[in-house]
Amino acid sequence: MSKGIKNLSKREIVFIIILMLGLLVLTGWKFSGISFYARMSDLIEQRALIKDQISIINSILAEKNDIEAEWAKWQSEQTRLNQAVPDLADINNVLGKLDAHLNRFPGTIHLFNVNEINDQDQYSEICLTLSVSDRADEVNKLLYRLENFPSLLIIDNIDCFFLEGEIIKLDLDIRLIFFNSLAAEDAME
Repeated sequence: MSKGIKNLSKREIVFIIILMLGLLVLTGWKFSGISFYARMSDLIEQRALIKDQISIINSILAEKNDIEAEWAKWQSEQTRLNQAVPDLADINNVLGKLDAHLNRFPGTIHLFNVNEINDQDQYSEICLTLSVSDRADEVNKLLYRLENFPSLLIIDNIDCFFLEGEIIKLDLDIRLIFFNSLAAEDAME
């Protein structure tokens, strides 16, 4: 065989070397290059999937931020509503605040009567009777304080009497509204 290679021209030897290198490259490509490009194709597909998942997660996170903002808004609204319509268990606290408002009234309190508690389905109301007298501006200040009382206070009836000079007597029928958590729990069952 070595005689056969010696009989070949340089051109034929170069051609055989190029052919062998080509076969070697083709064999290497088959075993490593094709699997490399197949793996690269899989990675590209996985990358596309991961990008889709990231966009889904980002949209969920955006919704989460919106939900948290909405939750914070509702929490503050719930706090306001809990103050406006407190639980019946807080009756002493609310009546104490009302008493503090009335103690700031410089005029005469003729009557402050806490009547019965009327239970409804999910709320209760306490009827109050109040009779005061003083100058018109002080009576107006009291009415303004009652109007802006933090708990839900409904003035059902106002009777106004003019006494001597600038003195006004005011008789009020008032209802304080309370959330009745026990009645609400019973209604849910």
